[in-house]
Amino acid sequence: MTDSAERELATSRPARRIAEGGFGIVIVSIVLFLSLDVHAIVTTGSRLEPTISAHGLGGGRWIFTAAVVLLAAGSAGFLIALIGRQLTVWKSGVAAAMAMWIIGLICIAAFPKQDWSQPVSISGIIHWAASALAFLSLPVAAILLARPWLRDRNHARCARRTLIAGVISILAFVPLVYALGVDAATGVDWWDVVTFGYTERLIAAAEAATLVVIGKWALART
Repeated sequence: MTDSAERELATSRPARRIAEGGFGIVIVSIVLFLSLDVHAIVTTGSRLEPTISAHGLGGGRWIFTAAVVLLAAGSAGFLIALIGRQLTVWKSGVAAAMAMWIIGLICIAAFPKQDWSQPVSISGIIHWAASALAFLSLPVAAILLARPWLRDRNHARCARRTLIAGVISILAFVPLVYALGVDAATGVDWWDVVTFGYTERLIAAAEAATLVVIGKWALART
């Protein structure tokens, strides 16, 4: 084994351990989110029309908050691992976009969503802005991460998967963009065009898959 290969192996080992921890944390977070929806369906017959963040207003608030915080922690682990494996650097668009995703998640956990039975609150506004920041930042991070490696002999497969996942995450916004367009063109409220709870879950599922793909790349043996 060459000296450069030995150095690369030495630096990748701790990065992989961090990625393994991050991957486990992200999976736990996803399970918690799913458990909230399953509980709502079983106990109240909910059709999941309310948003995911609505869980943060009821008795499951601590579970929702824990799930979001764990998602942020796992994502931070992925970013550290990606940098440790020299797949990106701190001063990059990837790191900036991942940081915005993580900051957005932290703000979502810290500031509950707007309770529409109450007057508009600062917390609700921050929660909405943080959600938009997070949901838009992760697909950008995935695409920026993938682009330099698409023709690399060792990383091309992971890069292609990450690129595809990022593009799918962006396409998941299409129903919402369509609804906003109908609202602007006809005056019909966008929330009457689509059920936002379903649209948000579509976006969330796409982004969760994207995060898992990024994590698998950080774990990959190359």
